[in-house]
Amino acid sequence: MLDQIYYNNTLQNWLISGGIILFALIINWMITIFNKRYLRAIAKRTKNQLDNIIVNSLETPLKVGIVLIAIWTAFSRLEMSKSFDDTLFKIYEILTVLNVTWFIAHLVNRLLNEYFIQKSERDTYYRQRFHRDTHFISLIKKVFTFLIWTLGLVVALNNAGLDLKAILGTLGIGGIAIALAAQDTVKNVFGGFTILLDGTF
Repeated sequence: MLDQIYYNNTLQNWLISGGIILFALIINWMITIFNKRYLRAIAKRTKNQLDNIIVNSLETPLKVGIVLIAIWTAFSRLEMSKSFDDTLFKIYEILTVLNVTWFIAHLVNRLLNEYFIQKSERDTYYRQRFHRDTHFISLIKKVFTFLIWTLGLVVALNNAGLDLKAILGTLGIGGIAIALAAQDTVKNVFGGFTILLDGTF
């Protein structure tokens, strides 16, 4: 029965590949338990918040990465068509880049929130001296998030086979066109940004 062929592979090979994916899910379940019971408890005991941020930010991307590796390993050991293998590899690269981008964007947002927003709320001297209020840091978070995701999407599209130079050229031309078409809006945005930097209000 295990030697029967289904889509160019034996039933045994299909079961082994499914077992690899199932094993990855079990590992993710163990990571969740270990993180909740041990890592987060250890991180809370330290005075520094950096380890808390890293532990909380890394869990989900790590589990997604494990599942991606398991799916890639499971299908790469099967006899599939070359077009299927090429497509699977491109999808794997794109999802891996997006997963790393997700981790970096989440980590940066958590760091900005902890060391700037909460610090400015707790420390009046810090807020008054550097003019760092929640509105300014919120704007910085959005800018960083946009830049990180833009870079991640460009790298992902480049891995998909698109020309990176053409993508960057299109983004540059599109940015110039938008800036020329909305000059007043761009002026207002930069004016608001300047007001936030100067701490006028």
